[in-house]
Amino acid sequence: MDEINEFLEEIGDSLQEKWLAYYTANRLWLVASGMYKEQSFVQEINGVRQNASRPSSSFILGVVSILEPRLSQILPYWFKFNPNKEGLIQKLGLNFDPESVIAHRELESLRMQQTQAVLLPEAEENTDIEDNRTPCN
Repeated sequence: MDEINEFLEEIGDSLQEKWLAYYTANRLWLVASGMYKEQSFVQEINGVRQNASRPSSSFILGVVSILEPRLSQILPYWFKFNPNKEGLIQKLGLNFDPESVIAHRELESLRMQQTQAVLLPEAEENTDIEDNRTPCN
């Protein structure tokens, strides 16, 4: 079981990004179907507790087992000793509201764009103008 726990910790960060990429690519139908909010929970962001939603743990595990094929080999052993799907979602770091993460990333992207726009160099003065002054003799 220690090897399984090590593996789950090893793939956690990359699996979160893979899951979020999948969710983003399929966002339209997940939202339209209502599937994105099958599981409600409270999450804390920057010290503020708020209600959040995400797809069911079964759906998430089904998707991530395809995104990370090695996970599908581990799942039978995990569930043999621990049938708690929510516990596995927690262990994998997938208990987050993907809509909140997407909104946060979009906001950060806008802030970066604004910062870059402010930091653009001013237009250089035209130094190619000929000096029309005549030397004094």
